[in-house]
Amino acid sequence: MTGSPRRLLGRLRRAASTIGSAADAILFLRMVGWALALRSLKVVMPIRSLVRLMASPSSARLTGRTRDRVVELADLAHRAAGMGLRENCLERSLIIFRYLGGTESSPHLVVGAKAGQGRVEGHVWVTVGEETVYHEAGHTDEYVPVTSFAADGTSLSVAAGRRE
Repeated sequence: MTGSPRRLLGRLRRAASTIGSAADAILFLRMVGWALALRSLKVVMPIRSLVRLMASPSSARLTGRTRDRVVELADLAHRAAGMGLRENCLERSLIIFRYLGGTESSPHLVVGAKAGQGRVEGHVWVTVGEETVYHEAGHTDEYVPVTSFAADGTSLSVAAGRRE
């Protein structure tokens, strides 16, 4: 599970210091709910369907939330839902993608791949404009974008940036 009681206590302290208001707590709990659901949904749904599901509805505006705040809460929710399980870029990126769509940002979900040692590895990340908003340091540089999705869930042509 989480390793030690000390590690769990550290996570709880981090959560408490990160969640600064009742509105943040509600948003955090919504994100945790999606994180838990995505653990199963990603196994039974194709990625295009997951992206459409996670595309932020236009009614879900997060007034006053900054991009960095949404990313911070989404990362915390993903870690809390995982409780020591292996990190998953698809789950985390889908949560960030959903809730950034409710801010003034216009996020894109990017799916990339790289070949290595007789196998293909995949990675998923979120961009706003030309900037990657969350990823392991330098990690996306290793991957070639295969497809991407606009904030409304529409598939985009990676090469041309056009809607398909």
